[in-house]
Amino acid sequence: FVRGCFYFELVKTWGKVPLVDHVLSPSEYQQPLAEEQELWDFIENDFKAAAEVLPTRNAQSPEDIGRATKGSALAFLAKAYIYQQKWAEAKDITDQIINSNQYALLENYADVFKLENENNEEIVFSIQFKETGNGSYGNDNEGTMVCVYMTTRSHPFAGIGGWGFNCPTQNFADEFEAGDVRKDATIIFD
Repeated sequence: FVRGCFYFELVKTWGKVPLVDHVLSPSEYQQPLAEEQELWDFIENDFKAAAEVLPTRNAQSPEDIGRATKGSALAFLAKAYIYQQKWAEAKDITDQIINSNQYALLENYADVFKLENENNEEIVFSIQFKETGNGSYGNDNEGTMVCVYMTTRSHPFAGIGGWGFNCPTQNFADEFEAGDVRKDATIIFD
C-alpha cells in the first residue's frame, strides 16, 4: 500500500521514474527510467495486492485506526485509474467501495473537517496525529501543521499568518455555484 502511494505521487509529479521493487545493492543504484505505463501497472498491482490482504474499515481494531484498509487501497486504485482515464475500471472500483457499506457521506459537507468528526464514515484514509509536543511553534510531533500551511499569509491563525502553500485560483473559486455551502468549507478566505 505504502509503495503504491509513493509511486502514485512520483508518477503524478514526474512521469517517468526508476521502478524499484527490491532493496538495491550499491551496484544497482543507477536505475533507468521506466515507461509510464509500466509504472501505472506496477501501482495498480500494488493496490490490488494490498486490497486482498488488508482488513475492511469495520474489521479494523480501534488501535489500528489510521492504518490502510481494503477500502483505502481500492480508493487509491480508483484514483490511479482516473489519472489514466480508465473510466470504466474506476467506476467498477468506486461502486465496489460504495457497495461495501463501509463508508457513507455525511449530511453536512463542512462536518467532515471538524475535529469531533475525526475518522468519520466518510473518511477513506487519513493520517493520524498525536499531541505529544511541547507546544513550541514548529514542533513536528504536535498534531498537524496543515492549518498553517494552508491559510493565507495575512490570515490571523493563532496570532501568526499562514504560509500560503495552498492558494486556490480564482478560476477554481468561480466553479462553485452561487450559494454552494461547500465553498466556505473548501477554501480558506481572509
